[in-house]
Amino acid sequence: MRFIDVSIKSEKDIRIHGEPVTLKSFEDKMESIVPGERDNIVVKLDCGDDVPMDVLFDVQKILRKMNLIKVSYKHDPGKALPLVLPTKKIEKKMKSIPKTDIVDLVVTGSGDVHLDGKKVRVREINKFVKKLVTENDHLIISIHVQKGTNYRQFVSVLNQAKKGDATRIFINEPGR
Repeated sequence: MRFIDVSIKSEKDIRIHGEPVTLKSFEDKMESIVPGERDNIVVKLDCGDDVPMDVLFDVQKILRKMNLIKVSYKHDPGKALPLVLPTKKIEKKMKSIPKTDIVDLVVTGSGDVHLDGKKVRVREINKFVKKLVTENDHLIISIHVQKGTNYRQFVSVLNQAKKGDATRIFINEPGR
């Protein structure tokens, strides 16, 4: 396994292995680091708490385009969250899944959270998710972040969903 360190502290502070890059030059720099086979590459992503999710998703789009889909998200000191970025095939498959097997978890730019259309407190998400997962073991939690949502808000919601025993989590692009 080979690791590539990517740091996003703000829209204007993006680094690859500590070297500053712009969002515009990100893909070219990644291509120069990883010119060939990419199956054994893991991108270790360290994202600042206040980074807008749309900036993170711009980076993820580039990674996905380059077939760099194994990403480890560092969100707490000493902790990392491994995820696989969804391919276009998975996104298409999501559209064919019955609505009864999907629950929407929406995070607004102001930090409000809505689970299946009902406003909930972040710290209570795990309790509601646990109940829903118990009732439907095929359930997919579909997280939507609206414009203005920052990384810290997203991670809090994601952690609560995982504490509620959600094993199938789909993260939508901001605004979808």
